[in-house]
Amino acid sequence: MPAFVATNFVDNLLFTLSACERAGVRYFAHWGTLLGAHRLGGLCPWDEDADIFLLDEDRASIERKLGETLRGHGFTLTWDAA
Repeated sequence: MPAFVATNFVDNLLFTLSACERAGVRYFAHWGTLLGAHRLGGLCPWDEDADIFLLDEDRASIERKLGETLRGHGFTLTWDAA
């Protein structure tokens, strides 16, 4: 991942996690994000996404707690079927 992309990726991830903390949304990293944190102390350089699991939340609560903050910074909440 080019450095300028990695910088934006990390900035966006940290912003999102900070928003979760301010809103009282509990989360943890898993899959490749957890692997990188454990083995490398950060993100895996080959990883192209962040795997963050939100605890005890549903779509409505995420929209209520985070929707306005995330949209205000250019993010879009999307949901997949999984």
